[in-house]
Amino acid sequence: MTKDVLLRSFERSVRRHLGLLAEKLGSRVEKLDDGILEVGSDGFSLRISGSRNHGTDLVDVAVILFSTESKRGIGLANIMEFRGHRLMTPELRAVPTAVDAEVRRLSDLAHEYCEPFLSGQQDDWDKLIQFMDGKIARSGVRDMKFDLPGFVRQEWEVETGED
Repeated sequence: MTKDVLLRSFERSVRRHLGLLAEKLGSRVEKLDDGILEVGSDGFSLRISGSRNHGTDLVDVAVILFSTESKRGIGLANIMEFRGHRLMTPELRAVPTAVDAEVRRLSDLAHEYCEPFLSGQQDDWDKLIQFMDGKIARSGVRDMKFDLPGFVRQEWEVETGED
């Protein structure tokens, strides 16, 4: 399966499944870059991205809710954890039918967990930020020191022991 075919399939799936949410919000699905699409509202935007793992036939799909005010993003898995639920993440094969099924599943979860923020009905973003800050502090990642050359930007993902 070529990367172009997979990207087109991913984008069609996102437009089909997140298009309903976008319509409900009076918005639309915008393409930001190859494999990155977004649904926006007044205070938040929901970004879904898909990428193929280098050297494998696996695909990663990520859903992140961004506050337009703070420009901070929080992934769907963490929003679900904040609500007491867990996002199961399957290994996704690089075939259009599997990608479409995963986009549909994540779109349904985004409707449930992210739509309240996007529609302005949810007012606990600050509590969600505090939850994430506590999770990051407990991980100890902020205290880690790295001896990197000056031209390297220090950036990392926080591992929480979840899939």
